Amino acid sequence: MANKTRVLILGGGFGGLYAALEFEKRRDPQFEVTVVNRENFFLFTPMLHEIAASDLDLTNIVNPVRKMNPALNLVACPKELLPADRAARIARRKNCR
Repeated sequence: MANKTRVLILGGGFGGLYAALEFEKRRDPQFEVTVVNRENFFLFTPMLHEIAASDLDLTNIVNPVRKMNPALNLVACPKELLPADRAARIARRKNCR
């Protein structure tokens, strides 16, 4: 399909990842989804206190995003994003992998 709708999700927290997973579940070829996040992993923050108390190992709450959804187009961007031009529908990134 030549005219795909490009969806850019800024942030790979709960909202961003679940939105991307919902697009993946629908498997609609009309959409091309990209997630931009500072890290390439998902941190399950509600359980951080259990790590601090040594009840859990850190590997129980940190998951690589690509392991959660191998088909996801993830851009790890450790620096701040440049301001997006919403009128021109352009998002720019700086120092991203």
